[in-house]
Amino acid sequence: MARKKVSIWVFAVVILAILLLCCVVYICVAKYKQERNDALFSSFQSGAQYGYESAVKQIMQSASNCQKTNVYVGNVTIQLIDVSCVK
Repeated sequence: MARKKVSIWVFAVVILAILLLCCVVYICVAKYKQERNDALFSSFQSGAQYGYESAVKQIMQSASNCQKTNVYVGNVTIQLIDVSCVK
């Protein structure tokens, strides 16, 4: 009888240890995936920011040469020119 109680306790401890290990692995994998997604999003965001800055610089350079600069957004087109060029 005493041997049966010990074996039940050992079995319960082993099952609980396995469940704990599974939980720890699951949490580690979830954290790893979250960190990877954050890094990808950060690089995507910095690339988009670079694109915006590049487009604005290009428009500013074209407009500063006293040339009309066409800007297209969807179906809308506008012409830009530097105010200092208008006399």
